[in-house]
Amino acid sequence: MSNIKTIKIKDLKQGDILLFSPTEDWESKLIASITKSPVSHAAMSYYDYNEIIEEIPPYAQINSIKDRIVNRKITIMRLTPFKEDMSTVLNIGKNYVANKEPYTKMDLVFVGLFILFKKSLISPTLQKLLIPLMKHIISDLIVLINKGVYKGSHPMVCSQFIYNCYEKAGREYKLIVSNENSINNLLNQVQDYINKDRKGLKSKLIDNMDKINEENAYNSIDKEKLLENIYYELQKEQDTNVLNELQEEFVTTTHEFCTVINYLFNNEQTSLLLNCGDNLISAPIKTIIDSEEFFITPGDLLMNCKNLIKVGMLDS
Repeated sequence: MSNIKTIKIKDLKQGDILLFSPTEDWESKLIASITKSPVSHAAMSYYDYNEIIEEIPPYAQINSIKDRIVNRKITIMRLTPFKEDMSTVLNIGKNYVANKEPYTKMDLVFVGLFILFKKSLISPTLQKLLIPLMKHIISDLIVLINKGVYKGSHPMVCSQFIYNCYEKAGREYKLIVSNENSINNLLNQVQDYINKDRKGLKSKLIDNMDKINEENAYNSIDKEKLLENIYYELQKEQDTNVLNELQEEFVTTTHEFCTVINYLFNNEQTSLLLNCGDNLISAPIKTIIDSEEFFITPGDLLMNCKNLIKVGMLDS
């Protein structure tokens, strides 16, 4: 017999976090694979337990729970110590819904970011697959930025939406996420590569957002096939612990990818390359590394959040 407690919909409490098993979509499967977790989507129980509030395409919304849980295993997480009044958290989510905070293209953006944050070992094959993925994302986002799609808004994915609702509610609600394993992640390795090869790379790293805007028009890929190939290459890498050297094109593309992401989230352009004494660093990569707590995965909410407890599986 299973010891896992079953939670009925009527027993959900306001602010409970619902973590969904992956669908058959490649983005969903990749998020679960990258984070080595059984979940790929997050939502939050709303004022009425029959409703959830979540960030899904095209923007944050309130939905019927029964419409959203079909054929998915749902893990229920709850803030500890539990607070009876969760209205502050829910009202922040309600404001996001009212403002129609966008999700557009965020699924692919966060597939890229999750790999850069969560991976420390990467094969030459996976690097070659990630380069066109990042360039495709860069091209798409530049089009949307130029159209003003994200102007004045805060694009998010599902787990970041949940984290922000709790974080903006105040210290007593803030989710405490442990990122102890991220010191040697790919972003830090790319930063080290740039510094060690500063003389050779300085002329190759784009140092102006306008140049990235001009040079990127990279839409001619089979996105689904590419994601499938990345997924299966990740599966192979589960069985190896060989550290491979980074390729120069992967490094320069990661710098451009972080430049566009940084511009997207901060709506400002800062110097892209910084000289710190004898060190050359990518300012956008540093900004993304420093902002890691805001790029929370559904797996983090399940496994790495110190003040969330697993209360059971939803009886759907």
